[in-house]
Amino acid sequence: MNKKISIKDIAAHCGVSIATVSRVINGKEYVRQEIRLKVRDCMEDLGWKPNSLATRLSAESKPRVTILTGISGLAEPDIALRPLHLLVNRLYEDGYLVSVQFGHRGEILEQYRASPPPERILLLGINPRLTPSVKELVRQGVDILAVGEVDEIVCPTVSDDYAAAARSAALRLKEAGVKRPGVLCGFGAAPHVNDLSEIAIPRIRMLFSGVKKVYRKFDFRRDAVSDCFFSFTDFKEMLDSRAYDGWIVFGETIMNHAAKMFMQNPETARKTALLVTDESVSIPAFCRIVHACDTQRKIERIAELIGKPCEIAAHPIPFLGVNDETPL
Repeated sequence: MNKKISIKDIAAHCGVSIATVSRVINGKEYVRQEIRLKVRDCMEDLGWKPNSLATRLSAESKPRVTILTGISGLAEPDIALRPLHLLVNRLYEDGYLVSVQFGHRGEILEQYRASPPPERILLLGINPRLTPSVKELVRQGVDILAVGEVDEIVCPTVSDDYAAAARSAALRLKEAGVKRPGVLCGFGAAPHVNDLSEIAIPRIRMLFSGVKKVYRKFDFRRDAVSDCFFSFTDFKEMLDSRAYDGWIVFGETIMNHAAKMFMQNPETARKTALLVTDESVSIPAFCRIVHACDTQRKIERIAELIGKPCEIAAHPIPFLGVNDETPL
């Protein structure tokens, strides 16, 4: 009977994924205790017992992926870790043995340069500080796929198309009659910048370029303001001045902190477009939503590229689109 029962049968019987059953069998993390017990009960009911030798040989033959992520000690881990859980599940289902390393990615990459690195690395969140180590590891023949936005592409990189998302948000405001939009985002402690080189975050520069394609007179030096790490130093003054008849806000966390200020200006609030980067986060009802990231499509692209020869270039993910249920 053991030979006839497969992990797929157990998963179907329990109503969980194959990856979840695999993690229970191998004693891995990312399984809630009640689910773990449910799977074990199903295995017992079905009379299934693992073949330890076959399991070990199977594990040894599977390709391995090490995921590097900076997520750690977050106040809301269920929100921040949800995309990571989905990604790990997908890679398990595709037959990979997955390990996740949390912490300082730069230090971890430096350690890999000094000792034998993993055979395959998925780097979640690449930035200019990491590119020298990534470049050296790629030169040594290490298979690295990165996720994020960076000016210098040193390995195959999956990135979101923030410029297209910002352009879509600007178009929605223009259709609603907005003549002069302001942009609220996070680019540092200073409320304004005079040169794009002062902004170290590529996605913010992409955001500005997308808005500029629709509003030709948009000037980031005048019309864009940083949240200044949620202190909103100049934003409140710009909002109250009513010099801007609409706003584009980048990031649901910034919007949730600024929501009360917007609601004190209801006419402007109704002409606000929000670029969402995490679709699982709740946001104010008055916003016009533009999904800047598509988690599922990003996972599909990662699964498509991981472990395969591919061009050292950016592999952009089209943004999810506009939530048309929220009228302006």
